[in-house]
Amino acid sequence: MDCQVGSITIHKATGVVVPVWDNHHDPDLWSNPCKFDPDRFSPANKASVKRMEYIPFGLGKRNCIGNIFAISEVKIAIFRLLNEFKFEACEKQKIL
Repeated sequence: MDCQVGSITIHKATGVVVPVWDNHHDPDLWSNPCKFDPDRFSPANKASVKRMEYIPFGLGKRNCIGNIFAISEVKIAIFRLLNEFKFEACEKQKIL
């Protein structure tokens, strides 16, 4: 079955690719898209990020199989850092 998206017709069996890199670097979607800004995903700002704007591992049943592995790997790295080192706030760091 064909699908109509606006003025574009997508015919049955047509491959569709989402340009993820372009979405993640689109100035219409993100302010300063090339700037590393982890605060854009903070609990206060997370609600403003629409579901389809940030999709690093894809969506649906065919999403990246590395998703769970990547998250597990980051958790293990953080736990190892916490286990091996002592972390302290510097004098200028505001404690929340």
